[in-house]
Amino acid sequence: MRFNLEIKSITKLKGLTLVELIIAVVIAAIILGAIYSFFIQNFKVAQENINIARIEGEAKRLNDQVKQWLSMSDQSTIKNMVVGTTKQVIMDVYQNDLPALTARPDFRIKLIYDSNSRSISIEKIYLTSSSGSSVPSPAAFIFLNGLVERFDCVYISDLKIVIEYEVVINKRGANRITRVYKVEHVFRNF
Repeated sequence: MRFNLEIKSITKLKGLTLVELIIAVVIAAIILGAIYSFFIQNFKVAQENINIARIEGEAKRLNDQVKQWLSMSDQSTIKNMVVGTTKQVIMDVYQNDLPALTARPDFRIKLIYDSNSRSISIEKIYLTSSSGSSVPSPAAFIFLNGLVERFDCVYISDLKIVIEYEVVINKRGANRITRVYKVEHVFRNF
């Protein structure tokens, strides 16, 4: 008899059925999928915000550089030109602090907007060299590649030049961020 009791007690132990195990796995998969989706969405939003910050930083660097060049330039050399599909602002810039009678511009800056590539490029052409007879090779930099929707350069009488450009950043979906950047320079007359 004792043997029968042991068998009955062993058979009363219950484990998980296959259906219960499948349900537990499905619930765990749903929960893990939701957590994964949440982290992936947050990662994409963070990457998008980093990209927007990078673009805005690039536009700010461009603005700061153009302001500096305009203030250091020979005011009579600032020109605005339209050549085909490009708009250009050209200026001769001083870099050295030489006496006014002996000073010559050190380089020419060409700020070029190309409507086909929707970018702004800077060409820095060295005119003289203060350290010797060799003149460095021209340098070129591209800013906001494919993001510039509009570029305008306007003279306000003989007092001021305004350079304005519009940057369009595409976000996920059909959302777009539009930022307008402006550089104003008052001409020195002396």
